[in-house]
This record gives sequence, structure tokens and C-alpha cells, in this order.
Amino acid sequence: MSQRRRWRLAFALVLGHTLAANAASADGLQVCVRRIATAEQALDTSCLTELQQALLSVEIQVEQRDLVVDALRQRVGWDVDALGFAWTIDMVARRDGKAQRFGTLPEREVPAPLRGKDRHQYAARQENLGLLHALPTSTPKDVRPLAMVSIHPPRNMARRQAWLALLHRDQTARQSGADLQAVDKALLPALRTLLWQGGFPSRDAVGLAGVEAAFVLVQHASGDPQRMLDVLKHLRPRAMQGEFSRVHLALLEDRVRILYQRPQWYGTQTGRDASGAFTYPIEQIEHVNARRRAMRLGPLSDETVARMRWPLVQ
Repeated sequence: MSQRRRWRLAFALVLGHTLAANAASADGLQVCVRRIATAEQALDTSCLTELQQALLSVEIQVEQRDLVVDALRQRVGWDVDALGFAWTIDMVARRDGKAQRFGTLPEREVPAPLRGKDRHQYAARQENLGLLHALPTSTPKDVRPLAMVSIHPPRNMARRQAWLALLHRDQTARQSGADLQAVDKALLPALRTLLWQGGFPSRDAVGLAGVEAAFVLVQHASGDPQRMLDVLKHLRPRAMQGEFSRVHLALLEDRVRILYQRPQWYGTQTGRDASGAFTYPIEQIEHVNARRRAMRLGPLSDETVARMRWPLVQ
């Protein structure tokens, strides 16, 4: 059994035991979370209902709730309904007195407005879940079920697992304090293999989690800027048509530009050197906020613009 699978099963046992008192069926909840851990079986409606009830419970601890949310989010569009997931997360935020994250509740139900400069944040999160149109608002009484009417499992489960496994290696190495350039260089051959075998994956093929893993890994492939550029050219039309998050596209665009020693386009890339924090130069900065709005990004702060420069040469 892999380390990742052991971790998932351990999480399932602990979570199922802790939330037993808050779920309609303790045994049922344990079974449901174990099935999430396998990442290969569809969750039935009763299982997802119990998980939703657990998330909305005032008894659940924040750390445990975050683990459940992360597990469910990876299944959005597969057996977890995107709108149901967004509503559930907004209800959790409302209960905690925080701003909602997806804008599924009317303004009177949350402490933060859904208008003005914050609107782009909701649009970005909705787009990332695959909610491409304005969300209908609903009251807390209008429960949005987590279960999808029709199940749409990823077509290529083996490929999904390959992307997730490589991301796990990437994140584990980074969290260990290893040199980031060394980590990226070590994982580059495996990334090249995945891209060579099937190109950049679609959500239909590998699910939301697989696509997000691919985005992260490609952005870390600074040792092969030409491959990053090739991926970027391929993804631009797909992202603008709603297949991928425009935020991811903006991040990758700026990273590639900097690797080719060109000013960035959206102002997403910052750094730190001997003189302190800086923002990489931005081309045609007078238009940058208009470009950012188109990519679901908020306006740049004056502080970010003021520290714009190239890093010091070491």
C-alpha cells in the first residue's frame, strides 16, 4: 500500500470516528469517507448527504472540516455537484461569520457584499469549479444537494492518479525545505513523460483535481521554458472558452514571459532578493487592470506597482 493511500485511510478512520456523533449514521459516514479515500468509486446520495451534514455541524473541528472540503472539492464534476459544493462552503462561511466564497447566498445573508472590486473573486472561484454562468442566490433553507444527478467519473483514472502522484511528490519535497530549483529539476523528466503521453489533460479525462495538479506542475517546469510555452499556446483558447480557470492561465502566461526575460502581462509574479520584495516589471502597465479583470483578477495595489523592478543580478 502506498504512503498516500495509507494516509487517506488513516484520515478516513479518524474523521469517521470524530464525526460519528454529528452524522445521521456513524457507520455510514465512516464508509463514505473511506470511499473518498479510494478516489475511484462514486459516492452515493446518502453518503454525500451525511458529509454535507457533518460540514454544516457546529461540532466539527476546523482541521477536520478542511480535510473533508478538500476531499470533496477534488470530486466536483464527478459525483459532487459544483453548485451544491459552492452552496455548502458558503453556508459554512455564513455560520462562521465570514464572507462567502462563491456568491450563492443573497447579500443580506453574509457580512460581505457581492459587488464592486470583490466581484472578480467570486467569478474566479465559480469558473474554477466549472460554474460558468452567474449563480442563482438561494436562502439557507434552500438546501443544494452535494450529489450530482448523473455521475461523470474521469475517463482516464490511471492518468488522473499519475498527475496527482507527481503533484504529491512536488508538494512533499517543497514542504521538506528542499531547494526549489532542485525539486523542479528532479521532477521535470516525469512531467515531460506525462505531457508526451497525452498532452495537457482535460477535466473530462482526469477531473478537477487532475487538471489543477497539471497546472501547478507545468508552472514549476522552469527548467524547460519551451515546453511551458508550448503548453501555454495550447491552453489559451481552451481557457478563454471556459474549459480551464483564467487565473491559472494568467499565472502561466506571466511565468513564461519572465523566463524569456520579458515583462509580465498581468502582474501575478513577485519575488524577493537582497533588497527586499519586488514585483517583476509589467508591460503597458496603464492597461494592466483591464487585462486582469478579463482574467478574473482584481486590480493591483499601489504598493505592488511601486516596487516594480527586475531582481538584482547576483
